[in-house]
Amino acid sequence: MNIPRLVEAINGFYGPYVHEILLVNDNSTDRTREVAEQIARTEPLVNRQPPNGVGNALREGYAAPT
Repeated sequence: MNIPRLVEAINGFYGPYVHEILLVNDNSTDRTREVAEQIARTEPLVNRQPPNGVGNALREGYAAPT
């Protein structure tokens, strides 16, 4: 429930300065993927494959922006 509010707040506060907000889903087991895919209509999304982990998620996230 926090992802849409966070993206909206970032865009609302920094709007003109934001090129993109990259979402990285690290194989979550809740509705994160579903919610992120809805947001991915306007922002890029990386749906990771195992192995999970913060380091791997950061690495893939840093490699993905345009």
